[in-house]
This record gives sequence, structure tokens and C-alpha cells, in this order.
Amino acid sequence: MPTGIDRVEMAYARYWLNHDPDRVTFLLRASIGAFVAVPRSLVRDLLVALDTRRLGGPGGLDADKAARSAARTALTRLSLGRGMGDVANVLKSENDIAYLLVSHLGADRPDPIAALKRKGVKFVPLVHDLIPVAFPEYATPAGVRRHTQRVEAFTGLADGMIANSRTTAADIASFLVPGSNMPDIVSAPLGIEWNMPDANLPIPAEPYCVCIGTIEPRKNHLLLLNTWRVLAERLGPDTPKLILIGRRGWENENILDMLDRCQALSGIVREYTNLPDGAVARLLQGARALLFPSFAEGYGLPLAEALLRDIAARLADGTLAPLPYRTFPAEEAEAAFRQLQASSHIGKLVITPPDPSASGAAPWEPDEAGCYVMLGGTQGFGLECAKWLAAAGARRIALISRRGAATPGMDAALRILAALGARASAHACDAADGPALGSILATLRAEGAPIRGVVQAAAVFADGAAARQDQASFARVLAPKLLAAEALEALTADDPLHLFLLFSSATTAFGNPGQANYVAANAALEGLARRRHAAGKPALTVGWGPIADAGVLTREAAAAEKLERLSGAKPMAAQKALAALPALIGAGTPVIHLARMNWAGMQAALPILAEPAFAPLGSHMTARDADGAALRAKLLAMTPEAARAEVLALAREEMARILRLPPEAVRVDQPLPGLGLDSLGGIELRMALERRLGISVQLTAVTEDLTLGILVQRVAGVLFKEDADLATAEALIEAHEPVVAK
Repeated sequence: MPTGIDRVEMAYARYWLNHDPDRVTFLLRASIGAFVAVPRSLVRDLLVALDTRRLGGPGGLDADKAARSAARTALTRLSLGRGMGDVANVLKSENDIAYLLVSHLGADRPDPIAALKRKGVKFVPLVHDLIPVAFPEYATPAGVRRHTQRVEAFTGLADGMIANSRTTAADIASFLVPGSNMPDIVSAPLGIEWNMPDANLPIPAEPYCVCIGTIEPRKNHLLLLNTWRVLAERLGPDTPKLILIGRRGWENENILDMLDRCQALSGIVREYTNLPDGAVARLLQGARALLFPSFAEGYGLPLAEALLRDIAARLADGTLAPLPYRTFPAEEAEAAFRQLQASSHIGKLVITPPDPSASGAAPWEPDEAGCYVMLGGTQGFGLECAKWLAAAGARRIALISRRGAATPGMDAALRILAALGARASAHACDAADGPALGSILATLRAEGAPIRGVVQAAAVFADGAAARQDQASFARVLAPKLLAAEALEALTADDPLHLFLLFSSATTAFGNPGQANYVAANAALEGLARRRHAAGKPALTVGWGPIADAGVLTREAAAAEKLERLSGAKPMAAQKALAALPALIGAGTPVIHLARMNWAGMQAALPILAEPAFAPLGSHMTARDADGAALRAKLLAMTPEAARAEVLALAREEMARILRLPPEAVRVDQPLPGLGLDSLGGIELRMALERRLGISVQLTAVTEDLTLGILVQRVAGVLFKEDADLATAEALIEAHEPVVAK
């Protein structure tokens, strides 16, 4: 089971997995110090396995195997140096880079961290505690030495530090040498996870107390055992039980002797090791007390979790009442923020999410009793879709590809799917071979579960200039796409399908240089979906944008770089993209494209976007990009005085909109806070001006002396490439020292 620090590292990893792939790289470090990048999909698989194992349930054994398999894969990559090139590419970036070390591991060997710093990387460690240094009597000599080296690395190399509490922040600050280069220390208390109690775990009928933590001298279990021996002598059979949750640690001879041989404690003290979180929550739920007799303690996650449960219990019985609040429906979100801006409320303002049932259709979800068939589901984005199905509730998944079970990494993939609760199988078949595919489907039906859904995610590429494409290259790409989809449609005509999902590309609508055959195949899939939809059958073709952490772009960095350079399309994380599927399926539309597109960049690379068919997109581009360029060109053609007047009118218009005032009520020389503009309004004003002008607007704070005139001077300074500070100074002089006419 993961330790407390392991859980913190896992929580940070889950958080960063939900951020843009181009902003976050996960690193693994060898004992010799080299860093390699770890694929996001591998990080996600490891987290899924570890979370499933710690939460308990029927998939625990499979999760343990999956976690070990993912760890072996990561170590193999490390030993082969795979991912070192990715790290080198990140270091070449012009962006600011920070290395966030969430655990203490490796900090006692800081040379690789120093090497990163020499390349301009900022080092930010999370400090959990200084117990081995502050209380060396409770650690091994080697442990004291390692932690001392970590503290030296933190204080000598860190550009900033995160501490899990103010106490830890004060402790680490005491080791800093006063000077101008002292790093900032931010105290960020750890979050508490709410784990549902395992109702199937039997708990003692008699009163009992719980102590959680590794059995070691620092935790002072000896005090508890001696106390309970006295209680047993005095109370006899009425002695409350003592439950110890945690593995046995080091130098415990006296404690272990009492646990193993003290007759007075027999049947009273119980030990539990490697309990899943649900079981621990169940034991805490029924306990009379959580005991912490430690001589020295870190953050104390078990104590924080117990206090959270106490608060929940008090809320449930009415001892505690929630703060006063007012709710707003989602469509009135702007009114809620306006009220927050005006500070005219008491308590909290709560915006309720839209009610999914209001649309009349429940969100799509898999049928637990059904079987789901995936073509191209053994690798890449198709495999990620299989994981999404399993996490969403699918309990039987069949993965079909040319190599089937012989696909590299298939064993690990099946274990991950098992950890997610799905019984998955891999089958070798050319999906365009109707008889072979029909045989596999017949075998699946014979198992008893009806086939409820099919997903066509298979693809083959044969890129080349359109003039050089021939019938063979088109046939090679069309077969796993169109022929396979048509075979699926024919072979599942009598199955009770509620999902017929086809994978296309967001480039289908406007083409992609070098992929005429691929675009044609995807267009055919979209036509098939429209035909099924018109016949009243389930069908959806999703045109996906670039996927960052699964599929072909993860294997071909050059292709990914070229695609982003030509189109400006930003890659999406696989699971973040797949999370939209329930809404896409429920939309009832046969073809939907999902991508993060930079239309201005696309227009430069693909003149077809100027055609009438793309007029709606053209309007969107004009509103966000072309309008800004046109307005800038117009302003630059004016005299400076006329341009400033135009910018002033625009800024006054935006101010009036934000404050809900008539434009004439917004005076040029009146301080903006006096008009009611606060920091939130300032952000809204800056974003509005940047959107309309297409330039960076210097408005980091709404100060007491900021007027619309001063802001316009700043904007003009950027627009005409003047010295913005000089423009601001001149505006201040004009505002506070006006020239008196003689």
C-alpha cells in the first residue's frame, strides 16, 4: 500500500495529468542520476492500478499485477534511455521551466538537479518533514544522513519551496542562510480524500480505539500497549479493543514481544496490515477514538481524515450548520459574479450545474451486462478508449486487431483493464475480413453477454502527395477504416446496439496535406454514420483533433511538430478528450468534431478555409483574430491623437459594459476604483481590450490612481511601440499637474 508521501505524489500526478500535455512532462530518474520522460499513458496506468489496489474491491489482485507491470515498463524505459530525447527537447524550449520534486527521493543525490539548474530550470521541492534531522534518535544512521543531504539540497539549490504546513515551513526556513537569494517558501496544506467505508468489513461489536501508522519507536506504540495491559488487568472482559493499523517497522523488539507473547493483550489488541482505504475508513467510522501517542509526527494525514469524518458526522446530526448561501442556476452565472463583485451578499454564492435530465435524455453510459467490441483497441488511442469504457462501467470488452494478444504490451493492457473492473480479451483478426470477424463475434455472443456496442478505432497510414497516391495506397487506408466499419455494420445488424462509434479526424472537413487517402477514408466513415442515423440506428463518428499522449503522434514527434506548426492545433490529453464522449453520444448528432484549433493558423496553411462552405468559421476567425489585425491597421493609419480617441471610445464602451453604466457616465479622469471597478473587473477589462485589439494590455492591478486616460496611454504606448512607462508618467503629470492656460 502507498505511504503518506506516496499518496501526496499520486495526488499531484493526478492533478497534472489533467493539464495540457505541452505544459507538463513527467520524469523518472535513475540511481545514476539521468532523467527520462515518462509517457503520460504509462503514468495514468500506474495511477489507475495503485488507486484500485489501495481502494480495495474485486480488482485488487489484478491491480497489483498491473502496477508491477507498469513499474517494470517504466524501469525498462529508464535502463534503455528512452525518453532522454524528450527531456532534451523540453530543455530547448524558450518557456520558463520548473522541476517540481514532490517526494524526497533522489534529493540526497542532487548532482542531476544541479545539472538541470545550470540549464536554466527552476528547482521547487515539496518538503514533507524534517523528523530524521530534528529527531535523529528515531531514525537509522543512514536515514539521518540521507535526510541531512536532502535538507542541504533543498536549502542550497531550491528556487522556491512548498511546505505541507506552516510548522514544516518554519523548520526548513531555520536551515536557510540569510541572504539575498533566499527562496520563497509557500505553505500548502495537504488535501484530504474522502474514502467510502467498506460496509462488508466486519468491525468489533465492543467499543474499540484505533491507532494508524508504522509500528516503530517514534510512534510510541509501547505506551499504548502498556496502557492497555493495565486496562485489561482492571477491566477484564470490559476492556475496549485496540486496533493497530500499519506494518511492523524497525527496532521494535520490546513492542513485538508484547504483541506476540503478552497473554493479557491476547484477543484485545488486533493488528491489520495492507488494508485498503475503504477498510480503514470503516474501522475509523466505528471507533471511539483515534490515538496518536507519537513522540514526533509529520502532517498526520490519518488525524486530518478522522477530523473530516467528525465534521461530516456533526453536519449529519445537526450539531454544525452550513454557512448561509444563495444559489444561482448555471444560466445566471453572470448575475452571481456581478453580485460577488458588488459584495452585496451574505455567506456564499453557489452556481448549480445544469441538470442533465432537463434535456430529456440521460447521460450515455455502458451497459454492465453487455459486451463492447473494439477494432484497433490493443494500442494507442483505441486502447485509451477501452480504458475509458472500463472506467465508465463496461464489464466485458473484446479488443480486435491484426496481432491480437501478440501485440506488444497486451498483457499489461489487459491487467489495467481488469484493474478497472472489466474482463477484457484480445483477438487477432483482419477487421476487413468479414468471415473472420463474424467468427469472433459469434464466439463472443456464445458467452452469453449481448453485444451492445462497437467502436471502430483502427487506422493505417500511407501518406504522400496527392499526385503520387495510387489505388493501392487508397485501398490500404480504406480497408481498416471503411471496409471494417461496413463489415461491423452488417455483422451486428441483429445485435441490440446502443453504441456504434467510429473514429475520424478533425482534418476531414478541410483536408490535410499528404493525407488525401486518410481524409477520404474518414469522410466515408462520416457518410456511413449519417446513413445509419437517417435510418434511426445508433451512430456517431467523432473527428478527433491531435491526441498528445496516445496514438501515432506519440511515436512520431516530427509529425506532431509539423501538424502543430502548420495548423496551430493544440494536442489534447487522451482521457480528457474521451471524457467528452457521453455528451457527444447523447447529442444525437451523427458527426461531431472535437479539437483545439487555431483557426488563424489553419487559414494561413489551408486557403480552402476562405471558401463559402467555411463561412461560419471565417466569421469566428474574424471576430477573434482578423478583427484585431484590421483594427490595429486602422489605428496605425490614424494620427496618434485620433488613434487615442478611438482607443478611448473602445475602452469606455467596455468599461460601461462591465459596470453596466451608460458610456457617458465613464469619465476619462476619474479613478477606476471610484467607478466601481475592482480587481475582477480589471481582469475582465484587460481581457476584453486584448481580445479586441490583439495586443498585450498592461493592467496587472486596479490601483487607486488608475484612470481610463492612463490606461489608454498604456495601450497607445504598446500600439505605437512607444515607451509605456513614459506614456504613463506623462498621463499622470497631465492628470495631477494640468497646464494652466495663460
